[in-house]
Amino acid sequence: MKISFIKSRKKFSVVLTVLYLGVAAFDSVHAMTLDPEEFVCPVNGKKFIAEVVGSYAQFSIRLDLRPLGALAAPEPRPVCPDSGFVMTKDTYTTKEAAAIRKLVSNPGFSKARAKYNDDYMAAYQLAKLGKPLLQQAWSYHKAGWKAEDSDLPDAAYLSFYRELALKHFDKYFDTTNSAPTLKWWDAQIVAANLERKLGRFDDATQRIDNLPTTVLKPSARAKQFIKKTRQQAVKKNKNAVDFSTD
Repeated sequence: MKISFIKSRKKFSVVLTVLYLGVAAFDSVHAMTLDPEEFVCPVNGKKFIAEVVGSYAQFSIRLDLRPLGALAAPEPRPVCPDSGFVMTKDTYTTKEAAAIRKLVSNPGFSKARAKYNDDYMAAYQLAKLGKPLLQQAWSYHKAGWKAEDSDLPDAAYLSFYRELALKHFDKYFDTTNSAPTLKWWDAQIVAANLERKLGRFDDATQRIDNLPTTVLKPSARAKQFIKKTRQQAVKKNKNAVDFSTD
């Protein structure tokens, strides 16, 4: 089955698309568009213009949940021109802005800013500001997506980003005691694929075999993702793999 999806967005209103739940099919291909948006930097209160994704078309998805199509994955993040602070939401409270000013004034921030990509910096900031582990993990994961498409020096940090993403997904699992939710299943699928792409094939299969998959319906797309991920781990395939319902 060929999967396609198109959607428009404004700023950060769109969450991760979990394609295996099913999407609408379209007959034509739509190109991604970028729209200028005005933001207010929380560091100094100055307004600036940055391009954000206006619309895009998604036709497939990888086993690590990276969407594929006429789109940007990860999406570009607005960055404050003067400080290099990476915006992870539209607006910030006065209390948050004070904490952000303290963060960017630290020499460690400028050193990291000069070395790593925007999505790593988003995760770095989220960690320093005490934001949720799962949010940090996804940002590190997206840093890895960006590094896949980048030249040196960022490409050299691909394994580093993947290690950090896996570490933070596992921290999230360790601190979550509630029954598995959709976001929990997403995270487990990604974590298994991170292990696979890092060459830890036994860890990936063990993770999958320990998942409570009996609670999922046999037709559940999540179960198909898990099955296909295990197959690739058994084959010792470290490469990115597109999900297919064939």
